[in-house]
Amino acid sequence: YQMMNVKQLSQQVDTMRIIGNQRDKAFVENFSAFVLHPNSKIGHSKFHPNSSGNYLKGLSKAEKERVLEAALGNARNYKSQLTSVLDDLEHRRDKTNRYLIEWHKKFTLSFACLVLFFVGAPLGAIIRKGGIGMPMVVSVLFFLFFHVMNIMGEKFSKEGVLPPYQGMWLASM
Repeated sequence: YQMMNVKQLSQQVDTMRIIGNQRDKAFVENFSAFVLHPNSKIGHSKFHPNSSGNYLKGLSKAEKERVLEAALGNARNYKSQLTSVLDDLEHRRDKTNRYLIEWHKKFTLSFACLVLFFVGAPLGAIIRKGGIGMPMVVSVLFFLFFHVMNIMGEKFSKEGVLPPYQGMWLASM
């Protein structure tokens, strides 16, 4: 992503969003079908709740154990699938953020040159005290402040605290 141009980064972000939407849609369809209509081989036609809502009443001890083991296995499968999907979602979000960060960086670094020039040139003309030393110190302090804000915005964007456009434009604003 660091070596791509703006067009390539835009295409990659679009591709990541399309793939993400397809995966999300497939997960919702598969998971809802799996949860709402499970293919249980434990003879669930016997499961009719009585007036108290007890589904297991009327089953033998062995059948109850089999039903509970199957339910526990299904719960573990659901948890495993959800964990996998969440990990995939987090990975896609991080990767998309990196592409967007790099896309915005292409513009913010160019804009920063202009901002620092338009701030530094008047400072050099205004601050006459101390020859060339004092304006240089003030300019370096402005640059350091800008640099720290830029790094902070990039880190916040990578961690997901701020959207990529806000994090990358933070220093320039």
